[in-house]
This record gives sequence, structure tokens and C-alpha cells, in this order.
Amino acid sequence: MTENYIHFVDVTNRDGVQTSRLGLAKLQKTIINLMLNDLGIKQSEFGFPTTKHELNYLNGNLQLVDKGVINKTRLEGWMRGIPTDVMQSFHSVPRLKHVNLSVSTSDQMIHGKYFGKKTWKDILETTCEAVDAAKTCGAITIGVNAENKFRHFNRICQRSKKTWC
Repeated sequence: MTENYIHFVDVTNRDGVQTSRLGLAKLQKTIINLMLNDLGIKQSEFGFPTTKHELNYLNGNLQLVDKGVINKTRLEGWMRGIPTDVMQSFHSVPRLKHVNLSVSTSDQMIHGKYFGKKTWKDILETTCEAVDAAKTCGAITIGVNAENKFRHFNRICQRSKKTWC
């Protein structure tokens, strides 16, 4: 008989710092990761590996993982779901093993962000290329964070014959 689990994913160090008038110092973010680990939280979206001012913090926290200080919480880098961002992330943060790719999938975002120059098929192709890039770079886990993701997830899985779905 298998046991059921609920896994918590914390987004404080990613989404929380995007909140107006909330700024966390890198040491504060590190302490949050240590506390999340102590609580047994499964995963922390701990930052943006394409942002230069985050790199020392991200690499330092992954050194804490290597030393076993953070051993229960996966530290996941968050980036746009495009291959160039994925490759830059792994180049800048070589110890990165867990990633979340953010993809604009709603018609509103596709039209508003790309001004009709991209279609759903274009977004899907780019997402699959980004997933392939993450796998090539050594990612252990790859999340795809998409607006209306449940509506579009089946299309993503059908498009990719790869094992990530």
C-alpha cells in the first residue's frame, strides 16, 4: 500500500520579492531557505538565475545543499521558458538541478506580450525546446508554470514524446 503525501512548495523568495515595497536581503532569503528546510518543506522557488544580482546568493545556497545544510528542501530556479534563459541559468548557476519554466499560455498574454507575432504553436515549440535544454544541462526536475496550465498541459504533453510528461 502506498502512502499519500502533501508536498508544500514555497514561493516567498520568488513571488514574495516581486511584491510592491517588499525587499528581502540575500541573507534574509537564505535564512528563509534554512527555515523551510527545518520545516521539511519540499521545495523553494529560491530565485532567478538569469538575474546577475542573485547569482552569489543562488550559488551560495546551493553550496549549502552540497554541504548537507539544506537537505530536505529542493531549491528551484525560476526562469522564462525559453532555451536561452535556461542555458544562461545553468551557465551562471552550475549547481542548479531543479528549475521552473514560466510560460505565457493564455490568449490574453500571447496577444498582449507578443502583439500577435506568436501563436500557441510557437509558444509550445519554445517550451519544448526549453525543457530539452534543461534536460541537456542536467536538470533533475523541470516544472512548467503556465497560466491556465490545466487547460493547456495536455497539449504540452501530447506535443512532447519525451519522458518529462
